Amino acid sequence: MLENNQNEQRLKEHVTKEIDSIRVPTGLKEEMWTHVQPVRKKRRIPSKVLPYIATLACVAVLIPLVLAVLPFNSEPTPSDVVTTQEEQIKTIETVLQNALNGPDAELKQIFNRDTSIEDSIQYDKERFKEYFANDTAYMEFVNSYGAVLMIIPIRNEYTLQVKDIKFEKTDSKEIIYNFSVEVLYQKEGSEKSDVEVVDGQANLNEDHKIERILIRLNDLWNAIEKN
Repeated sequence: MLENNQNEQRLKEHVTKEIDSIRVPTGLKEEMWTHVQPVRKKRRIPSKVLPYIATLACVAVLIPLVLAVLPFNSEPTPSDVVTTQEEQIKTIETVLQNALNGPDAELKQIFNRDTSIEDSIQYDKERFKEYFANDTAYMEFVNSYGAVLMIIPIRNEYTLQVKDIKFEKTDSKEIIYNFSVEVLYQKEGSEKSDVEVVDGQANLNEDHKIERILIRLNDLWNAIEKN
């Protein structure tokens, strides 16, 4: 038995010497080993982890899309400023046009006949309420400049017509506009007409709604009552 083991050992040593004596080009031996190295088995991802990986993949895709949509510069552009001012002026102009043109036939009927006060309230609501920031601002306006504004023209049988309105935004940190209105006033049945300038000021909020408005009418009323 010992002799057999010694023979096998001698045989292995001989074979090893023969293999080592073979000349292999540089790099070929390494390349051969790469082919014979055992291939590692791919590790399977546990099924519990897959939902988290899917979520992360979705987030990675969505983040660039969201960033592409969001503006990087929060400062308003010149066109944004112009659009905002146009909306603000439109609100003030609509209120002035509704207040200073008239009286129309419906309002004359409300004042000249024994109608309910609810008719006057409804008249104002349809023409003015949507342009005011809140009920307080609206009520302050209609108590001074709503349908009651036309009491003097109706009593003196005059009609009013807005000819032109000019606006100027103030430098205030709040949204405040000064305005001047050319108002034509004419006696009913007369061909003669005159123009009086009415000025005032309006404060608005960020939603282009009026918080407070002042219309200086004394010069117009004085001109009407003198004629």
